[in-house]
Parts: sequence; C-alpha cells; structure tokens
Amino acid sequence: MLAIVKPNYWEDSLGRIFLILFLFFHSFVTSPLWADDEPFYTQIANYTMDVKLDTIKNTIECRELLSWTNTSQASTNELWFHLYWNAFQNNLSDFLQEGRQRWGRIFHSNKKEDWGYCRVDSINIMEDSLILEADLTPTIRYRHPDDDNIYDQTVFSVDLPRPLEPGESIQIEIKFHSKIPRPIHRTGVHKDYSFIAQWFPKIGVFEEGDGTVTSSMRPPIFLPISEPMMSKLRCRRPTS
Repeated sequence: MLAIVKPNYWEDSLGRIFLILFLFFHSFVTSPLWADDEPFYTQIANYTMDVKLDTIKNTIECRELLSWTNTSQASTNELWFHLYWNAFQNNLSDFLQEGRQRWGRIFHSNKKEDWGYCRVDSINIMEDSLILEADLTPTIRYRHPDDDNIYDQTVFSVDLPRPLEPGESIQIEIKFHSKIPRPIHRTGVHKDYSFIAQWFPKIGVFEEGDGTVTSSMRPPIFLPISEPMMSKLRCRRPTS
C-alpha cells in the first residue's frame, strides 16, 4: 500500500504527480518490451570504471576501460571523444561564449577554484588477438568541428595505428582526472552536495557516409542549446 501525506495543496499536487509517474514507469518497465530476453538494441560501447572521488579537493581520478564495436559498413582510422567538463574550464569555451546572457555571473564572480575540467592523462589500446597494444596519447588533438575556436576543448580525437574495419571491436584504457566546477548546467559542487553528470571521456557516434558524405566520427562541441550528448546506448559499470 502506498500512503501519501497531504498537508497542503502544493504537496498534494506533487504527490499526485509522483504517484502518476511512479505507476507509469512501473507499468512501462514491466511491459513485455522490457521483459524480452533478447536485447532490442546493438551494444556499441561498454564502460567499466575505477573511480576515486575526493570530496575535499572536489576532484575525480578514474581508470576507464572502453570497449567499442564498429557496427557500420565503413572503416575508421580515428576515434573522437567528448570532454564536456572542459566547457567549464574558462570563459572562452563555446558553451560560455554562446551562453553569455544566461551564465553571465560566471564571467565576473568565478575564482580559480570554481572552474572545472577533464584532463586525459593517457589513452592506450589494450592488446587482443587482432589488435596490438599501442599508446595513443601522443596523437591526442583537440578538434573544432563546428568552428575555429582553439580555446574550446570539449572534443578530442586520437589516431588509430590501423583502420578499424566493420565488425571489429577495440578495447581502450583511458586514465583521466577531473575537477568538479561550481554549479552550472546540471553539474557542480556546493558545500557537501555534488551533482556529477557527463563527467568522463565519452566516445562519439560513428556516422556512416551515404556516398556523398564521408563516413566520420565528429561529435559536436558542447553548446548551451544543441544536441551535444548524441551517443549510442551503452552499459556503464563503475567499480568503486
């Protein structure tokens, strides 16, 4: 039995909304669609992470293991990644430049410790039966697919030692550290509360060409009003 205390109209309304949403999602996730033993999507990317959160320094250290499969009909000789938190590392990112009116206070009141970022320390291919181990760190390049703003570092790419053919999978180890910013755009830390979202290097979506457009993996930069979080369905398994 579900009991809802209703001391006033506002809380009564919230209680009704909560109950409706609860029943809707409960019926949705228990429907035959979700009960099917067979997955209804192709697993493109899987993440396993060893995470350390420092609540004193407001930092994150992580070892990320990424498994990615090229499910397209085209080969790729590079991988592109999102680094969303670099939108908050200074006031020159495209995110803050375009969101000047909404986030204007950031330009005037932020101290050095208020900014956030995500830094890749190393990125390596893990050896398997088809692909040799390789250090991709020297090939890291910040990319600007939408403009020429060299101060925006929300997208980077690495070169592969050989093209990854259709149907092949690759395992990548990424070691990185992040600084949690002052609260901004669904992310940040305030006193003893931390809201952590889009905090790790996330692989982009490989878009296959149609004969007139070349196949590529070029995720958009992080903007206030856009669709920068385009990604394939995936499984994330934090280990600590």
